[in-house]
Amino acid sequence: MSFVDLNVQFSYRSDVDDIATDFLVPVLSESISYKRSVGYFSTSSLISLSVGLCKMAQNGGKVEIICSP
Repeated sequence: MSFVDLNVQFSYRSDVDDIATDFLVPVLSESISYKRSVGYFSTSSLISLSVGLCKMAQNGGKVEIICSP
């Protein structure tokens, strides 16, 4: 599958959509790179993305996170 084949919406709203499940996990599953810069970071966010991150790792992907201490 490629990004073109993914069924993603044009936009998402956090009060209506489950952005992790509906967008991030499918996109990460097809990715080889994920770069994220955040002010605050919680490992619980990795749990919600774990399926997509595991598939990305199987594809030889790399994750880079920059966050405040």
